[in-house]
Amino acid sequence: LKQISAQVRAPPTAVAAAAPAAAGDVSTAVMLRSTADKIKADIHQVARSFPQVSNLNVDGECLSFCVRGEEFTAVLPETYGGGCDVFGPDEFELSCAGSVVDIVSSVLQHLEHVPETPPSDPEPFVNGIGDEPSLRKAAPVAPPMGLCRFDMAGPVEEAMDVHSDADSVPDILHSPRTGNMSQLTEELSDVEAYGMHCTVDESMSGEARVTLSMPFPEGLTRSTAEAWGFDRDKPLFMSVWVGQGLFRRDPAERVEATFFQERAKDGYKKLHAGMQLTNIAKTFWRHLCGATVPPPPSDAPERLVAKKRASIEEAKRFGGFLLPLTRYMMRRIPCLHEYCVICDEPLVFPPLLRPTVCSRTLCSYSLRAYGAAIAGEFSGQNASSEIWDLLVAMAICAGNMPDQRLRVLFGGHHFPSLFLPGKSLPELVPDQNGFVMLRQLLQDLSDFRDKHVEKLGVFWINEVFRSEGNPLLGAMAGWIWDSNRSYMLSLSEADRIPALGTQFQYLLLSAPPEMEAAFQENKRRYGTEFCFHGSGPGNWHCILRQGLKNASGTILMTSGQAHGPGIYLATDSDTSAAYSRVELCPPMRRPQGQRPQPQKQPQGKKNKNKGQGVGANAAGGASPVGEREPPRNAADFRVHDPAKLVMLAICEVALVPTLRKNGTIWVCPDETAVVTRYLLVYSDTVVPTLNTQNPALGQQLHELTHRRMQV
Repeated sequence: LKQISAQVRAPPTAVAAAAPAAAGDVSTAVMLRSTADKIKADIHQVARSFPQVSNLNVDGECLSFCVRGEEFTAVLPETYGGGCDVFGPDEFELSCAGSVVDIVSSVLQHLEHVPETPPSDPEPFVNGIGDEPSLRKAAPVAPPMGLCRFDMAGPVEEAMDVHSDADSVPDILHSPRTGNMSQLTEELSDVEAYGMHCTVDESMSGEARVTLSMPFPEGLTRSTAEAWGFDRDKPLFMSVWVGQGLFRRDPAERVEATFFQERAKDGYKKLHAGMQLTNIAKTFWRHLCGATVPPPPSDAPERLVAKKRASIEEAKRFGGFLLPLTRYMMRRIPCLHEYCVICDEPLVFPPLLRPTVCSRTLCSYSLRAYGAAIAGEFSGQNASSEIWDLLVAMAICAGNMPDQRLRVLFGGHHFPSLFLPGKSLPELVPDQNGFVMLRQLLQDLSDFRDKHVEKLGVFWINEVFRSEGNPLLGAMAGWIWDSNRSYMLSLSEADRIPALGTQFQYLLLSAPPEMEAAFQENKRRYGTEFCFHGSGPGNWHCILRQGLKNASGTILMTSGQAHGPGIYLATDSDTSAAYSRVELCPPMRRPQGQRPQPQKQPQGKKNKNKGQGVGANAAGGASPVGEREPPRNAADFRVHDPAKLVMLAICEVALVPTLRKNGTIWVCPDETAVVTRYLLVYSDTVVPTLNTQNPALGQQLHELTHRRMQV
């Protein structure tokens, strides 16, 4: 390979003066040079993707590498990508095939006893591996060949020049390595004509890596961008490898696209929605190149099917590859919440703010089995153990509701899809026995939490995924996190309002962008005020997944409709707190009508019942899930006793003409005129008497909301 590389790099006169060779020798040299480039690229990819692998070396046909100090060797086949045998310590022998990346991945999978990497086609699996937002036992899926080609560029400046260099682009595209790619040069000009900047970062083997910067879509609020893991003040970059096959729209070609907003010296910072955006790009390519695409599911809402179809047809009107792709991505980014993160099909249930996975069995299984490697970190709150613990506490309360109410809260598409290791069918089904098993599983999860929360605080979550007991406990905890479709964030100490009487103040947003836009229009026309909304702790599990609804006359209704149908709100906290009573079934049932009376606790003192103080950490946020050991200061833990939860939402209400006011009780039949903004949790303190009509409190709420939303 070294001799052939020297010959290819030699000037044409030197090649002509060399010993006579058959015409096929030159093509063989070029092919081997291409193979050498691929091997070099794969070596870079292994170094980026598998930190446990060291001393990787390819010497001629011999491949060698070390895993945790143990050496493995293989003889690469004559045709790169063919089959070979890998040998290692203790008579280790493994037959595998593929690139260097595939060989190393197969060895790692064999050592870890995990399932094989899912194929990219025809199922909607994605390339790459991301940081799992939990410690659930997910298979460490290895990235297939080609994903990390972006990282091969080496160290780069943190600030990226998004303007293309008009002088350098023709040189790199017409170099001997890429051949003449004048079509790409023309299309880059077309893309920039639509206001997007382009750079050609490198070229290899007839392909070029192009990075395009797309402006962040207007109309999305700062909090929506935050919930989706974006920075609204920065452009969105798409890095994609392009070649003649993509311009010809050859179905045999595959799209390798990476999305990011910030570069780093070792590549780029991961984007929470990166996997979903990659899935969208791959799905669009199948439509663009004319490949066979299965029809949308029969239960998919026609509105969303038509919306996606219109976006595809609009983008296909443009020629080439890059311009249709960027046009399509710009239309799809504002509606990430309406389509499944994995399969990119419309969600069957009404969408809320947070992107999620559909309830179809294949996608549910993929999420449970492969986690972030298949779905990405599609939640901007993926590091919050405190939020996760609160969500579990809500689910535990829902699990202690009477049977009829339990079926309402967990019915239909909201029933958990849980899988045992090695099985592809859900262990629980929504029948009589399934609901009995669900109640018992939530009780077991509550017992597990009680056992570990005394010592670990919110970090008990880590233990449930390391436990070797009931494997469904970890699956249940994972489902509770993933199924939440509202965005929650612990407010910083600077944003908390002392008058609200609790340090457990959370941003709570559930309105999807289109509903938020409708609300902002109502706000512009009629103005807004703030009100409280109270509901039992068991109902909040459902509210965070279905939104705040006009439940009057439906199975979701719990407290009648004395003042007519609509969403019930109150300007005073006492009224809403009365509706936040605890309704439980054995073994946690309380005397009928008795409201829990939480006791005050000095700040920073340990709660003997749960090993948790009220005090918050310095930043007011939660500790990351990935932190294996809790902080030494146990007083910084922020957990809640499910038996004492009293939760009130603060809602912003547009003063639309249909709003009815009956003293302190307001009833709004229009769901688009009410949006949740904050959640207050009172578990160790008495709910104070508050009134949102107080000018000082109202002004504080308006100012905080303006800072957080910034439409």
